[in-house]
Amino acid sequence: MTQKQTLSRLYQAVTAAVNALQQDLLSGADAKSSTKATLAELRRLAGKKPTDAPLGFAAALDLLYPKLAEPTVDSQGFATYEEEAAFTALTLFALHAQSARRPVHQDGMTFGRACGLLYHRGRSESLKPRFDAVLLSNNPDTQLYHIRSLVTLLRSADLVLDYGLLAEDLRWLRSPRLRNRVLLRWGRDFALAPYVSADAPGQSTAGTASQPSANSGSANTETIHS
Repeated sequence: MTQKQTLSRLYQAVTAAVNALQQDLLSGADAKSSTKATLAELRRLAGKKPTDAPLGFAAALDLLYPKLAEPTVDSQGFATYEEEAAFTALTLFALHAQSARRPVHQDGMTFGRACGLLYHRGRSESLKPRFDAVLLSNNPDTQLYHIRSLVTLLRSADLVLDYGLLAEDLRWLRSPRLRNRVLLRWGRDFALAPYVSADAPGQSTAGTASQPSANSGSANTETIHS
């Protein structure tokens, strides 16, 4: 898979966390009560910012570290864009996994492709306007609102999503240089969904563009001040 050639810290951390949560959740009667409680708390925070949910943010970081650790970054007490993206992806995963009896996270299923598959099944008349709103909005809060609503539609349709890739996409949506690449790829994946093999690998923006290094001063050191 192309994006796994880079194995970004963000992708690894989110994928490991959701795989562990998913495995525990689907273990039936043996599911850990702590896992259920964690998912319930994360689900309650879906659509919120880390600054609006400090306790939930701390719980999410506990699942993500040490893989997401950025030891050289001084964020001055604010969440980095990577941490925000990881937190958002985990809360959306928890929302998606509510009452799940089968996996909802699957490697390679991009956000655009999952939405496109649902649209071409003709299962929801409201899906296309919501997806278009994500592509057209310049406001991160508005985008997240519609992404959250689309995840609930995917849940109802038993469609899966790669939450490691979603986290990377959410992170690069905060980059003025790369946000349009994310949105263009989501639009392409949406349109081509019925023509792409179900097991075809997805691709992250980090895999198709030069990912800023930790020492370049931008991507990994940007923080959220809102």
